[in-house]
Amino acid sequence: MIRSALRMFPALLILPVAIAFNTQIAHAEPSLIELRQENERLREQVAELDARLAEARRRIARLEEIIRELRRQMDELDAPDPIPSPGDERVIEAEPEMQERIAEEKIVIPDDPLAAPDALLAALEKEYEDVLAHLPDNTEREAQQFLIEARRWARQASFRHRGQVEWMVRILDAAPTDGRDTEFTIQVIDGETGTEWGRPFRILIGGRDAGRLQADPARSMWMMGGVFAAQPVVNPDRRAPAIFDATQLIGPYIEFHYSFTIKSLRPLDREEIPGAASEEPDR
Repeated sequence: MIRSALRMFPALLILPVAIAFNTQIAHAEPSLIELRQENERLREQVAELDARLAEARRRIARLEEIIRELRRQMDELDAPDPIPSPGDERVIEAEPEMQERIAEEKIVIPDDPLAAPDALLAALEKEYEDVLAHLPDNTEREAQQFLIEARRWARQASFRHRGQVEWMVRILDAAPTDGRDTEFTIQVIDGETGTEWGRPFRILIGGRDAGRLQADPARSMWMMGGVFAAQPVVNPDRRAPAIFDATQLIGPYIEFHYSFTIKSLRPLDREEIPGAASEEPDR
């Protein structure tokens, strides 16, 4: 019996060690799971911060544009009135609102909502008028119901106005940002007539695509393919536009946002540019 006990003695010594080792493994496994979860959470936070940073840059660019326009208007106000020559007729200038309306009428907006950002805005404005404009929002209860309907419409619009596009574009400007991307000012062109579709718009482009677009400053015409999608955002705090707002409103409470994911870029040869083939080359 003593001999049997002596034989079991090493096993009894090993048993506590094995239990402790298994316990450490059991404690280690939840730690790895928690680290993975924390890592995923941090990645989501970084992605959210990147999106907020991109939106802030767009707002800053819009504010800078508004400031430039205000300075231009102030310079015009400070300038002396021109003195007409004898016999000349004075041209009566329209009020600023009328001038803006006249300028807007000169902008060509295609019927296809996915043809250009301004075409998408026009389509969303029309839908807003048809679906939401008649809904009351005078009381708190009416306003809450309006926001419910507005969010439903915004979700539907983001799915309805989304698709593969291929735009002929002219690169008007490129400006570095604080981040890795470059902000480009781009004008969409009608590939058949050369007519400008809508107003120029700004887009952040990074990596290899940004390098290609800036490699040859003399090459400004490109075919840009990708996925264009509406992303209207309901903002309960914006019932009406303000002078320094960086984001346009589709209608009360709904901001105009969209996304463009570039899938292909191709520089255009001279003969592919509408009207360029018939022009005399510079000598």
